[in-house]
Amino acid sequence: MIKDLVVNLTVGTDRDPAAQFAISIAAKFEAHIAGIAFAYDPAITPTVMDGLSASWVDALRAENRAAAQEAVDRFEAAAKREGLSAEHRIIDANLGRAAKPVRPDGPAVRSCSGRADRPGAGAAG
Repeated sequence: MIKDLVVNLTVGTDRDPAAQFAISIAAKFEAHIAGIAFAYDPAITPTVMDGLSASWVDALRAENRAAAQEAVDRFEAAAKREGLSAEHRIIDANLGRAAKPVRPDGPAVRSCSGRADRPGAGAAG
């Protein structure tokens, strides 16, 4: 029996099929559901770095964070409509480190707090 589900929330769109599907599964199994939205740092190539201001980069970060919050708000509203036990996390992320393994010999594992945790150690949230 399914007790807990985790879904990666789609950011920057009004429709999130993965979240809708996960919510329907959680409702069917009366499971707890957690939604995770990533707020990525702006992707800046070296060719444009000369003309950038810190305020512009901060504005892009704020836009990405707001888009992640909108995804979380949609998720929370949908979970509430279904009467589900739900939680969410917004993780500030950087595309440059997205695929970096936590350990040289192991898979990349991140806890909901964004800290790297050992597989099987129980991620702290």
